[in-house]
Amino acid sequence: MGADRRTFLKTATLGAAGVALGNPLTMGQ
Repeated sequence: MGADRRTFLKTATLGAAGVALGNPLTMGQ
């Protein structure tokens, strides 16, 4: 369970970072 939760948190963090970085770029174009 610990590994699954860690993977989930890592994926969520990367996903949030991708949205935060991708939104301004998409809006800019």
